[in-house]
Amino acid sequence: LETPNPLSELAPSLNSILCGLVGDMTLFATFAISKIDSKQQQLEVVNAGHCNTILVPIGDRPLDEVAPSAPPMGLFKECCYTIERFPLNAVQRVIMVSDGIFEWETPEGIWGWPAFLDFCERNRSLPSKPFMDHLSKEISEGSGNAPISDDQTCIIWSNLQTDITS
Repeated sequence: LETPNPLSELAPSLNSILCGLVGDMTLFATFAISKIDSKQQQLEVVNAGHCNTILVPIGDRPLDEVAPSAPPMGLFKECCYTIERFPLNAVQRVIMVSDGIFEWETPEGIWGWPAFLDFCERNRSLPSKPFMDHLSKEISEGSGNAPISDDQTCIIWSNLQTDITS
């Protein structure tokens, strides 16, 4: 999506639209949105009730996470969304996932967010396609090839100016 609107306007606008559509039905949508501000050379991220957004920094610094700063959209008409900004030249990759990526059963229980973060750290130097292939294999083998009952969405954005793996 290309929009001239800053996330500080887009997020409340989307929330207002959803609140108008669902009314008092207590339906909601979690969301995380990232936008590149090429003029400011910044990555902007807003997260409302969604899984943390993972930022893979340049070099071997630890992974950064953008946690939710607001409830899911559609619940409250008046909601304030915090936009977090990161210099583009410090971000190698952004990973955004749905909870189905880490909430699946292993013989020992739920794989979970900490295991997913560990996976991301161990595989941070892989290009996007091999990263996804390794993740698919981890899920398939770890779940014993059991049917998956939740959606599994993983979006990876690589900064081609800083991503030496691409």
